[in-house]
Amino acid sequence: MIKINLLPPEEKIERKIKITLPPIGIYEIAGTLILLVSLLWTFFSCSTTKAKISDLRNKIKRDSTELASLKEVQKKVQMLEKTKNDFQRKVNIAKRLLSSINTEVMILDELSKALPDYVWLKSFTHTGNMVKIEGASFSNLFIADFIQNLKASPVFSKEIILEKISVSKEGESEYLAFSLRVPVKMGLLSQPTEGK
Repeated sequence: MIKINLLPPEEKIERKIKITLPPIGIYEIAGTLILLVSLLWTFFSCSTTKAKISDLRNKIKRDSTELASLKEVQKKVQMLEKTKNDFQRKVNIAKRLLSSINTEVMILDELSKALPDYVWLKSFTHTGNMVKIEGASFSNLFIADFIQNLKASPVFSKEIILEKISVSKEGESEYLAFSLRVPVKMGLLSQPTEGK
């Protein structure tokens, strides 16, 4: 059989189905782009913030560890400061004692230089700037020589006080017991006495 197309040629064209999208305006495209950029920016900001938070947490851990080690160092430094202060206090006490000892040595040295023959000392007391001496001799002349020698000394003041002279007896021997108060020059007590 033979097919014959009796339809006009216009109707022969096959119709294709077209799918068309609704018209999209420029505002919708711009809004979509802004939304997309905002989402990307939010994602980027969150990632950056998370990284910063992680870095800060790591730094806090590191600083906490360092702080703990520094607290130990601080305790050691405080202990060393306390030891240093104790040591300095002891050194100051030793310096005062040494100065006092040097003064005592100087006073005793001057006493021994001033002490004539046939005069002996029974006791010696140094308090402040006053020296109290108790001694004995066979004669008033020897005691007078002792007082003159003390007055000539650069350590003692010239205002020597003879408190008493009395006759004492020990066994069959008689002697004169005396007591003196001898002021020490103030400059001697305030200056260091090293090198004498």
